[in-house]
Parts: sequence; structure tokens; C-alpha cells
Amino acid sequence: MSRCASIACAAILLTVFTSARVDAALLSLGLQQAGINGGAITTVATDASSPGNLSFLGAYGTFSLGDTGASGSAGQSPFLNSSALVESNSTGGILFIYVTQQGLTSPQGVHPLLSIFAVNSLSGTVGPVTMSTLVSASNQLYDGSVLAPKTTFTGSGSASSTHDTPDLSGPYSQTAVYEIVANGEGTANIGIEISGPLGSTPPAVTQPGSLTLLVMGLAGLALARRGKAGPSPVDHLYRSAP
Repeated sequence: MSRCASIACAAILLTVFTSARVDAALLSLGLQQAGINGGAITTVATDASSPGNLSFLGAYGTFSLGDTGASGSAGQSPFLNSSALVESNSTGGILFIYVTQQGLTSPQGVHPLLSIFAVNSLSGTVGPVTMSTLVSASNQLYDGSVLAPKTTFTGSGSASSTHDTPDLSGPYSQTAVYEIVANGEGTANIGIEISGPLGSTPPAVTQPGSLTLLVMGLAGLALARRGKAGPSPVDHLYRSAP
């Protein structure tokens, strides 16, 4: 492979890598219950093996979780969608669930985000359930300033609200928080979504640096192919022109 072609391929690969890095985000699922692991938030799942998606199935303290997971997307209009199916044993207790999406880089500045809370069902002695959302301008895990304040449900229902983020100027995180109270056996089927409100999606903008690299790469490949193929059929017209 010619030197020109090698440089062109390297530029294109760097463009792809840069674009993927810009859109990268990390999802984490944390659980917390008094008396378990010293009451600290324990990370039980991440999206390391499946970027953009995570799931957890298992027991934690006096609760069991099934079909609990999250999906998220970065980019110009990021979103975080999470849901949990929680079952309490006869002991009951209070379980906190945290789902955080880190490393978001767009949008920047003050921006409205929509939070949607949904309780599909509560059964047995489970309830109330309280939900809220957080945004961290410093990209914290399971923490941040309040986006949508706590909303409490004692039965099936839903709620939504739009609130402005802090002034974002770098990588940030957003977190969905669940608090499930159980006085004995029962289940809760619940979910939280964070996204930009309808009509607020900014237009897609190509990263200037990536665009430059891509143009350089394509131009380099064109030159390499031209050099290998020999003079163009029209070159003699320019050489012989007066």
C-alpha cells in the first residue's frame, strides 16, 4: 500500500474512532438498602458488555429484581429509559434503585429535559413508590442536582414534567432514582424516562475536526488511486493547451 493510501486510511479510521468516542456513554445500575453492604450504593450492572443496554436479574437484601434494566443513547438528543420489576419478601424494607448515564456531551448550556414516571402496577403490601431524576454537571455517578422533584405513587399512574438542567459545560450525567417501600410481600412494576421534550431536538452537526479528517482521508485515497492508475485520459489536454 502506498504511503498516501496508508495516511488516508489512518485518517478515515481516526474519524470513525473519534465519532464513536464522542457518542460514548456509560450506563450503571446501583442498589441500596439499609444493612446491606453497609448501606452504600452497590453497582450490580453496567453496559460494559453491551453498550447502551444493561439488565439485572437477582436478589438484593429483602428484594428480588426481575426484568430490571435500562437503555440509553448519547448524541445530539440523549435519552435514558429504565424499568424495574421488584418483588419484596415478607420482611419488607426500603429499596433504592439508581440508574445513571454518564459521559454525555450534548446538549451544552441550560437545556430543558423531560422526565416521565410510570407505575404500571403495585400489589400486596408494596407502596408507596417515589421517583425523581437528577443531573450532574460534574458527571457524578448516582448523584447530582434535582431535575424532576420527587413524585410519590400509592397505586398505578404516571406523571411527566419538564425542567431545565444546570449550565452544562462538559461531560455530564443524568440519573433516574426509585424508592420502593414494602411492609411485606408484594410487587412493583415501574419505569422512568429522561429525554429532550418534543420539538427541542437540535439539528445534527458534523464535528469540524471529524469532517476535516474525513475529507483528508478521501482526498488521499483519490490521489493514491490516481497515482496507481497512471495519468488521467484528459491530462494531455491540459499539457498540450497553449
